Amino acid sequence: MEILLEWVKIGFSAATSSFKEHHQLLTWEFNSSLVVKETNGKDEKMTRLIVILVVSLCVFTAGVLIALGILRRQREKRMERKAKETAVNITSINDDLEGGAGPRKFSYDNLASFTSNFSNERKLGEGGFGAVYKGYLHDTGVAVVLNKIAKGSRQGTQDYITEEKIICRLRHRNLVQLIGWCYDKGEFLLVYEFMWIWDLCGSENLLSTIDEKLDKVFDVEQVKCLMIVGLWCAHPYCNLRPSIRQAMQVLHFEAAIPNLPTKMLVPVYYVPTIPSVSSGGSFIANSSISVGR
Repeated sequence: MEILLEWVKIGFSAATSSFKEHHQLLTWEFNSSLVVKETNGKDEKMTRLIVILVVSLCVFTAGVLIALGILRRQREKRMERKAKETAVNITSINDDLEGGAGPRKFSYDNLASFTSNFSNERKLGEGGFGAVYKGYLHDTGVAVVLNKIAKGSRQGTQDYITEEKIICRLRHRNLVQLIGWCYDKGEFLLVYEFMWIWDLCGSENLLSTIDEKLDKVFDVEQVKCLMIVGLWCAHPYCNLRPSIRQAMQVLHFEAAIPNLPTKMLVPVYYVPTIPSVSSGGSFIANSSISVGR
């Protein structure tokens, strides 16, 4: 018994050599044991729906990928443009400082070595614009302060570059001197002269920092109050700093001047007790936290 394929075509043919003859098929018969499954309308609708969903999903996925590619390319262009602008500004700084005595350009690795790789032991504090570290220059042994600008700072690199250009031209004994700067490995750092103003406060010698051009034409108590409040606002522990209201009360002599430690506190890793606040009397006392250089 011969078996046919599932789908075949059947036809009839006849021939009489070179003679013409008219053939007529009167009847024919075909038997098959093949069972053909009939498809209903639901299956066709389901198949059509699946095809539509697959095609739609492919189109949507392609659209999302194209959109992401466009957004990524735009972001890369913006980053390239910012990098070029920053490079131009850095070049401008080099041109401004070239040929004269001014701030030095440090590498990131050098500054990391000055601060024991920016260890917590060298960290003096941290604010919204970045962290501050104490370090020592290897060639001179001079103590310096490094301001490591936070990458997410609200103040952009351009603002700091502008600030540096201004500060590097200023020279005054009451201004902290800008020693150098660094823009390397995506980090921006400023290196300042390290000053121990707390020592002057502890030795009751704050008036020595007053500009001689004032010719002593000022109220001594007001000046002392102003400088002590300034140190109070720069307290190493942020929870021991005054609020604006507390500072204004002291500046208006509506509250007692705080008694600050004679030495700048060394930050430790436990939370100090917050002093009580009073509008009528002294509201900060000498801290019992260890102090040191």
